[in-house]
Amino acid sequence: MFIIPNIDPVAFEFFSLKIHWYGLSYFFGIIIGLFIIQKLDKKYHHLSGDQKLLDNFIFYLMIGILLGGRLGYILFYNLAFYLDHPSEIIKVWHGGMAFHGAFFGLLIAIYVFAKKHHVKYLGLTDYFCFSAPIGIFLGRISNFVNQELVGRETTFAYGVKFFNDQKVRHASQLYEAFGEGLLIFLILFFLEYKFKILKNNGLVTSLFLIFYGIARLIIEFFREPDIQIGLFFNLFTLGQFFSIFMIGLGVFLLVHSKK
Repeated sequence: MFIIPNIDPVAFEFFSLKIHWYGLSYFFGIIIGLFIIQKLDKKYHHLSGDQKLLDNFIFYLMIGILLGGRLGYILFYNLAFYLDHPSEIIKVWHGGMAFHGAFFGLLIAIYVFAKKHHVKYLGLTDYFCFSAPIGIFLGRISNFVNQELVGRETTFAYGVKFFNDQKVRHASQLYEAFGEGLLIFLILFFLEYKFKILKNNGLVTSLFLIFYGIARLIIEFFREPDIQIGLFFNLFTLGQFFSIFMIGLGVFLLVHSKK
């Protein structure tokens, strides 16, 4: 068992401005994602190497992440609380972002961008899906630091005990960081290096959907559920339900990309 000390969610203060770990994870996720997309575009040219167009694309991604992630969390996980405390809606630094909401918000944002600038939609979703696992990795690490989205109780020898919690739990945030983030990135990186999978528009997007959906479906069994859905005798969480949908969409895109 590992005892985790109480870590301040504020990483540091700059004058009166508080910088949270959660915010840092988003910041570095976007910076690293921008770097990866720049590298990819030099090879595949969906954005024509146009820095202005790339900056605009990143702006659309940020809007999709923030609006989709926040709205998804509010609507599906904690609607009653935010109806009673509407001022909390904008306080994203307190946590409360749903990955599935962020992902589908991004799909919409990228679609709007692609239509406006007449670029290949699936080529752009491939750019994002190739870089997204790094952001997921950093986000889950910040969840662990914030001691939120905790795992289920366990007798496992390598369980963790947080400062303000009497129970020994699975370190599900770390399982997700590595399983849904780092591992998927390494797989996609290897496949691109070996087989140049980004040549087929939509292939990376389909693989990401399938890999993430499977990883989330499995790891969610180790995580304390936010809300149980009333299906299959309450065996599955809402996150798992959306993950099954993602796997189905990924398989559909995989068939489409092969054609």
